[in-house]
Amino acid sequence: HHTLRTPGSDWGFTQFMPLRDLHSGAFLDNDTLLVCVCLQSTIAPSKTTDYALSTPRRENGYVGLKNQGATCYMNSLLQSYFHLGKFRQIVYEMQLQNEADSKNICLALQRVFWNLEEADDAVSTRELIHSFGWDSIDAFQQHDIQEMSAVFLDKLQEKTMNTPMQGELGRMLEGQIAKVITCLDVDFESKSTQTCLDIQLSVKRCPNLQCAFRNFCEQEILDGDNKYKAEGFGLQRARVSVMFEQLPPVLLLHLVRYEYDPLQDAVVKINDRFEY
Repeated sequence: HHTLRTPGSDWGFTQFMPLRDLHSGAFLDNDTLLVCVCLQSTIAPSKTTDYALSTPRRENGYVGLKNQGATCYMNSLLQSYFHLGKFRQIVYEMQLQNEADSKNICLALQRVFWNLEEADDAVSTRELIHSFGWDSIDAFQQHDIQEMSAVFLDKLQEKTMNTPMQGELGRMLEGQIAKVITCLDVDFESKSTQTCLDIQLSVKRCPNLQCAFRNFCEQEILDGDNKYKAEGFGLQRARVSVMFEQLPPVLLLHLVRYEYDPLQDAVVKINDRFEY
């Protein structure tokens, strides 16, 4: 039995029968399935019935974001940000004076977050998309999620300057990664440390997150034509190591699922299974 509700788009097909049961039982005759459907129409007598009251918010306490074309990647990023309580606080306390609403990314982001907390149905991101300067064509094109994340974070850091929230974003997300180059044949070592707001991990031939981290920190030997030029020692064989010097309270990970394929002269998606 399946109840069709006026606000919903689920017609019950997904709940009809698991595919494995269809092939394992005596339901097919010469690869043909005959279905008898009985429909009963019921009109809600008043606005207090389940038909009127059924909304995503009332059913499970949350609402999602509408896909404005090909914006599922952006929706995933926004939902991840939204569920960080400190991040929401930073967004709500941004200073937004003297900016046109149509181009104000931060104001549009505030409204998206507020609607995710208060709206009864899925929230539109159209205003946020327009604040990027995008048109409808841009909404149907895939964009780089890490680049978009960098835009959001830069704007947030800018808008929290000279406010009680100044520096809070960095304290929540900033980590430090050290790159150490150690010569193998002479006594020389070089170390550089950089601050990062996220880490890119490749999923190619990596079954899980632990494997991706091991690959990220894997040592590399510089030898042959790729020797390291050490100050005062010239070209030397060396070992390159990457290590985390400081991890933030919230570590943002971007899983790299696209790479350039020179044979196809195109960017292709990596569909390897990845567990975390």
